[in-house]
Amino acid sequence: MKKSMRQMFSSQGIRTAKKTNDLLHRGLSLLIPQFLSPRSQVLVIMALACRRHSLCVILITALCVCLAGPALSRHREHGHQASLAAQNGRKRVSRLRGSDPKLLTLITTHMSSQHYEYLKNCWPRLLATLPLFQRSDFAMYVTKNRTQEIDMDFINSVFARHGIVTFIAHNPGKQAGAIAALTEGFKNSWFAGYDWVIRVNPDVLIRNDSFILEQMRDPSVSGIFDDCLDVPCPAGNGCVGRLIHTDFFAIRPCSISADALMQGARTNATSAELMATEAFSSIIKCGADAWLPGTGPHHGECRVVGVSSPVIHDHSLSDKCAGGL
Repeated sequence: MKKSMRQMFSSQGIRTAKKTNDLLHRGLSLLIPQFLSPRSQVLVIMALACRRHSLCVILITALCVCLAGPALSRHREHGHQASLAAQNGRKRVSRLRGSDPKLLTLITTHMSSQHYEYLKNCWPRLLATLPLFQRSDFAMYVTKNRTQEIDMDFINSVFARHGIVTFIAHNPGKQAGAIAALTEGFKNSWFAGYDWVIRVNPDVLIRNDSFILEQMRDPSVSGIFDDCLDVPCPAGNGCVGRLIHTDFFAIRPCSISADALMQGARTNATSAELMATEAFSSIIKCGADAWLPGTGPHHGECRVVGVSSPVIHDHSLSDKCAGGL
């Protein structure tokens, strides 16, 4: 009887070890192409070769993971960033009043010296004084060339009290970069969980947020825009025939069809304004559009201007921000 019991437990142990080896084998097979460096892949192959010996597999796998640490960390960081917008939204809910929407401000930049200056001189004051920004989460989409170094410590210091998620990509050009900030956001669900997404450049400054917040609290409004062409629209909404700026806009992401956005990007790959106008056309057609007051004249140039405009895009303001806008 004792011998039979020993044989039974021995057989069970062999079966358990075999299952463990099989699980480790599958797991390692998945790790090889997705996460590990070439040096670590060699160690994994060694582990697979001795898959019948559990201790061998475990020891080599542990060594592999230690050596692969940097690669795994990079992957986790990217995944963490891709989901951080929604996490921040949940984390900041307590800061919002019941009637306030959940906001994400998306800053798009190629981090030129001018953009650095605006972030340094203007944004700390805006972050401290604008209710809109005090209630918002922040993400930055940076396009860079191969030799360009992005000062992440500087970016994080500017947004230290708010927190910011930064996505870095190759710079495909001014128009393509502006388009990619939006298409990547929708493809990767950066905007999930937010009622509104505000898109600006570092040198596009919101001087007064009262109108913007008022429109965001209006359930009949799904987009806040400015027009490059100064086309009259007495009704104030349903303003077809206008060309939408992309240096500033605000949209309810739930009102935008991702398919329509991607189609707009494909058919207007050289113009961010044409892409946005096509992608957001459904908002305008159903009369859910609002337009910044006091803007213009633009003289056909897609840059937000206007003496009384609540939003301004002016390259001469970076050294004047401390005294107010």
